[in-house]
Amino acid sequence: GAHQVILAARSQYFGSFSFLEGMREAATRVCWFPGNGDGALSGPALGLLLDYLYGGKDLAMERVSPTIAMELVRIDVCNYFGLSGDELDSILSSYLAAQRAAANVKAVEGFDGSGSSFKRFPNCMLS
Repeated sequence: GAHQVILAARSQYFGSFSFLEGMREAATRVCWFPGNGDGALSGPALGLLLDYLYGGKDLAMERVSPTIAMELVRIDVCNYFGLSGDELDSILSSYLAAQRAAANVKAVEGFDGSGSSFKRFPNCMLS
């Protein structure tokens, strides 16, 4: 149906078997993914990928977390699923860079949580 057409149009992976006659996916109407090892996807990561394929970056960004983003980057999601363009890769990379920047700012603001930089280092002088 329509779901198969959307997936096949947005991803070479899904388009490669495209639920054509003779393929296991056509008979069962089920796609199988590796259960462990390289290329394995958790449920949340697959959910984000499907959100992206169906609804674009805005829908995908509603579900993204550092864990999911790192998982998708680790398997090189754009190449693995044959996504046209590098939009999702760019989105994930930007998201992870923003997360790292936020963590760095938080670390610089002080280890005691007060937001007062260098509170633990009273002898430090800034010029």
